[in-house]
Amino acid sequence: NGYTISGFDIKKQEYNYNLSHFAKLLKNLSLYKDYYKMTNKYSSVKPVLNSEVPQVFIETYGCQMNVNDSEVVLAMLQQAGYSLCDSINKANVILVNTCSIRDNAEQRIWGRLDVFLQEKKKRKDVVVGVLGCMAERLKDELLKHPAVDIVAGPDTYRDIAKLLDGLRSGEKQINTML
Repeated sequence: NGYTISGFDIKKQEYNYNLSHFAKLLKNLSLYKDYYKMTNKYSSVKPVLNSEVPQVFIETYGCQMNVNDSEVVLAMLQQAGYSLCDSINKANVILVNTCSIRDNAEQRIWGRLDVFLQEKKKRKDVVVGVLGCMAERLKDELLKHPAVDIVAGPDTYRDIAKLLDGLRSGEKQINTML
């Protein structure tokens, strides 16, 4: 009628009490509530949730490597003072990390860019960036899309904060160097 955890015997009622007490403490933390409400998929990088700093939303298409790359981008942007959010409606920066292996994935990205353009029309300060393989392969076409402000290839993620700063010049930013 008990549990053994790391060599300690715990009676079942003590374990249940401690577990429920711990859960109640966590539920009282606002970060806990915000963290578990998030629909964004990048929880392996501990997101910094702070609505008082610029917000970033990241969508990822493609392979597991793209998911890892999105985590790198998030880590870089958090160090630069950005916070992850769960909706394009809240985001100051919308990033889409792309795959160019299948045409279907590319077509979905073009459709998403049209959605992001509608968001930019509502809020003029929204920045949209396309990252990844598709960005590297179709950089010129992507820069022509009215929603796109930044195009960054897969080997340039560590420069994403610099590219965002570069937008202050009024020029679209691109870095697809290998």
